[in-house]
Amino acid sequence: MNLLVVDDNPTNRMLVSMLGEEQGWRCSEAENGADAIKMLRRDSVDVVLLDISMRGLSGEEICRQIKSDPALPKPRVVAYTAHVLPDEINSIMHAGFDGFLSKPFTEAQLLKAVLTGL
Repeated sequence: MNLLVVDDNPTNRMLVSMLGEEQGWRCSEAENGADAIKMLRRDSVDVVLLDISMRGLSGEEICRQIKSDPALPKPRVVAYTAHVLPDEINSIMHAGFDGFLSKPFTEAQLLKAVLTGL
């Protein structure tokens, strides 16, 4: 499993990567959407765990780019965010995400979201 963690918070990226590596996943990190897109163009990625609220491009904008750009591979894209009101979740999922994970999360919730999108 190749996981790309996209979050502008280095502690969040490190935590997710550490948990993923314990599962035997290869984890890459990007601190913003532009870096994530560059990494997708050159690296094999199975799942993108994508924060919603970041400086620059939002997670929703990045997800739309991934889904609409025919030159990009199509990994499963999972939103992870503290935005958990029903209207917020609806807007996030409408952007094209394949799954959703709310912050804070447990290790079991992370594993389930990455493996199934749920």
